[in-house]
Amino acid sequence: MTRRDDMPSTGSVMAKRSVFEAVGLFDESLEWSGEDDLFARQVLKARFRVWFTPRSVVHHLIPAYRLTPEFFRWISLRVGVALAEVDCRMRGRAAVLARAAARLVLVALVHAPQLLAAKATGDKAAALDRRCAIWRAMTYTYETLFLFAPRLFPQERRLEQFKLRAERQSLGVGEARPRCSEDGPDDVEHSTEGVET
Repeated sequence: MTRRDDMPSTGSVMAKRSVFEAVGLFDESLEWSGEDDLFARQVLKARFRVWFTPRSVVHHLIPAYRLTPEFFRWISLRVGVALAEVDCRMRGRAAVLARAAARLVLVALVHAPQLLAAKATGDKAAALDRRCAIWRAMTYTYETLFLFAPRLFPQERRLEQFKLRAERQSLGVGEARPRCSEDGPDDVEHSTEGVET
């Protein structure tokens, strides 16, 4: 694979140590996610050969809440922010501005009309798909404006709920992970609020 468009997600990745030594580890400073996307782009930029194995199997536990329209909205809004940040790091601010404009044009010319058509025909899956594209474009644009002029467009507070580690809190399904006090592992707090058993 030689282009970013060809890259699969990093749900199942094996890499030699030399790859990490050359491009670095996953960048955890990306609060919205996108560290896997940034890593994949850096690997391609460093001209490492990347192979895709279509028969590999990845077992991934998907909680029920991740199949809801609320989750698709949340993840789409979060991904829009993450894509803008990664694009800015890899391509620069001018490219991000051009891509934000292109996304808005796509919303007006493609996604919004297709959403209306899907709603008219009762195709709920297609309607959700178009909404997801519109939500991604919206937060991509918000983040682009913030990257250009943070004082004029202070998006941080508006987008705080979409941070990667806020998933379960934002969706009301309990804590993302147990919280440990400084007393040690015997004093671990588990929240299962909103989680069906």
